[in-house]
Amino acid sequence: MSTWIRWNEESKLCRQGQLGEEQKVTINSIFNSKIGAEYLPPEHKGDIPPNVEGGQLYTGSCHCGAVTVALSCKPLDEFNEGVVVVCNCSICSRNGYIWLFPRPENVVLSGSEDAIGRYTFADGLTSKTFCRTCGINMTNLRNQLSLDEVRALSRHSRQVYERNKESHPVNVRILHGVDVGKLNKVTFTGATVMPSTYINP
Repeated sequence: MSTWIRWNEESKLCRQGQLGEEQKVTINSIFNSKIGAEYLPPEHKGDIPPNVEGGQLYTGSCHCGAVTVALSCKPLDEFNEGVVVVCNCSICSRNGYIWLFPRPENVVLSGSEDAIGRYTFADGLTSKTFCRTCGINMTNLRNQLSLDEVRALSRHSRQVYERNKESHPVNVRILHGVDVGKLNKVTFTGATVMPSTYINP
């Protein structure tokens, strides 16, 4: 039996109360968990975006709560069609993003400037936002380029930059109460469709 399978089985017994205290300590310490502590998703404390007709409000957060998000969109359930995307580009595959593409006015990313980190690479068109404390990846934010910077872009990058004005992508994994496994997801082959100057280290 592999170590991972053994841990999984012992974790089930731990939840069922069938392990001794010493074994419980061992299992919980593997994942740096506090015994008996229930994780409560942090509340969104920022502004609330305007309603979307036929939609609903969703909130989400990083793990520690320093950065939160609120968005209005069509219901995210097993009946959604083509709005949730899994991309295979270098950054999305590493971070396990699952993207939703609401319009910018329907998204509020909340947190202090010190709390929100921004990772920019390649052509610098967007920044992947994340919490500087717990590291959770939040959204994909369009960078504000100067006119000279836009003119210096390739034709393809300029088209992508203009298209990015239409949405503020949100990582669905951070949304509270959304069962990602039930969502209909579309695969986007970003690794080939969006050629990048990025080279794997």
